[in-house]
Amino acid sequence: MNFLDSPPPRSRPFTESEFGLYARSDNLASLRRSHSRNVQLLGQGAGYVPNMLAVDPDDRTATLAASALQADLTVALGWHVHDDGTRILVQDASQKIQISLHFLHHPDRNIDQMLNDLQTQIRQAYENPEFKRFVHQDISLLMVRRIHQNNEPIEHVHLLTGWIRDTSILRAQVTVDASSRRYAVNYACLILKNAIHCLTPRLNRRPEPDGPLWWQRAQWLERQDRLPEAEQTIHNGSPSIFCAIQIAEMYRLRWNRLRATDSAARSEARQQAANWARAHASRATSGGEAAALSIERDEFLAQLGPEPLD
Repeated sequence: MNFLDSPPPRSRPFTESEFGLYARSDNLASLRRSHSRNVQLLGQGAGYVPNMLAVDPDDRTATLAASALQADLTVALGWHVHDDGTRILVQDASQKIQISLHFLHHPDRNIDQMLNDLQTQIRQAYENPEFKRFVHQDISLLMVRRIHQNNEPIEHVHLLTGWIRDTSILRAQVTVDASSRRYAVNYACLILKNAIHCLTPRLNRRPEPDGPLWWQRAQWLERQDRLPEAEQTIHNGSPSIFCAIQIAEMYRLRWNRLRATDSAARSEARQQAANWARAHASRATSGGEAAALSIERDEFLAQLGPEPLD
């Protein structure tokens, strides 16, 4: 019997500041790649379940190697977690609570400016959204209410905090209904506060690839200048709405890699990165989705700096 099947009794209940309160299970089933839901999400392009680094049955937590964040990420047991190389998706079995995490490289705006831009774009996508902003323990939050997705009322909460010695921003977006908002936001705050950036692997870390196999192959093809094949590999490996932004990321990495070498190829890589980022935003099928993808497009283009895009 797995020791997690019979966790020891606790002398007191968990509090809001402890992961155990958010645990949906006392076992590792939701974090196994063979789980039917994880297989389904992988097929939809959500990415792989990250490698597991540690488990604490008393606290009901697992620590995962989140390559998209370059971090060790602690989550409560019973949640599904996926890493597509660009973002981390944490969701419950019902998918009623979704937490998407990614980080922004060297932003040229501070957090308040970024939240201002978010509000502007959300106002363009929704009719009469309601906003509330506050700060909780170095995490800035923007709550968006009175919005709908697929004709159902939902709420978005955006959480931003300094990351990697404040050289970038770690961002989480919570999608939830009003009844679960406090619970979901407290859980997202806990995840952010306990994320540990890793410049180098820990001694007890298992060797892990830099993202899914299809992403590794695409990067290898890119380095061989086999760009159409690299694009197709990403299309095949990530057949989802996020495919275009993943291709854009491949070209951004190529642009960075070629900075000191071929100026013509470098410029072309930068242009392709921008083109694919714009294509990403054009794939939205609803107003709310358009706002979210437009925000991701603008954040991605900001990483390319002030050089002309055309």
